[in-house]
Amino acid sequence: MAKGDQQILADLAEANIAEVATVQIALQKAQSAAVKQFAQQMVDDHTEGLQAVQKVAQAKNVTLPSAPTPGTSRPPPA
Repeated sequence: MAKGDQQILADLAEANIAEVATVQIALQKAQSAAVKQFAQQMVDDHTEGLQAVQKVAQAKNVTLPSAPTPGTSRPPPA
């Protein structure tokens, strides 16, 4: 697999991991049932996206990061 394609897979994995981590905080802090429901949908969607990226990476023998690279993702909301 081309280096550029490997980097895209890594970037997609990092983005999904970061999004799930951020939304988990929203799930914990949300008061509204609607917000909690939306946050759970986001977790489900990004977890599914990460699994799809992992499946492709495994088939192509590409090692993915298990966490976002420090400094590349948004900080979670306070």
